[in-house]
Amino acid sequence: MLSQNEKIVRKFCADSLERICEEYEIDINIPTFKKLRDFAADSEQSNNSILALFFLCMDIDIRFKQMMVSAESDSMQHKLTGFFSRLRSNVIPTFFCEEHIDADELVSQVYENYLLA
Repeated sequence: MLSQNEKIVRKFCADSLERICEEYEIDINIPTFKKLRDFAADSEQSNNSILALFFLCMDIDIRFKQMMVSAESDSMQHKLTGFFSRLRSNVIPTFFCEEHIDADELVSQVYENYLLA
């Protein structure tokens, strides 16, 4: 979540968008995914906006989650599993249902839920 990681987070987003298209057989050239790829590459976007996209992609991208879990110790794998469950069942649905939650608030809620996992 540190700003010095922004470049790699943008790459993770771009890679994840490609995997999502592959997994769900979505044409990567449809306007929605083109806009998301452009968003991830746009240097004018704030770090929190890119992090929000990162967490949204992570919630959908099964292979991304598997890569993260496999790179961690057993205790950390347990924490990540709990974190992913919180994202899927609470944080992401709340973000889409509550209009007042912006990217900054989403990132804050994700961070809080990571600490609690």
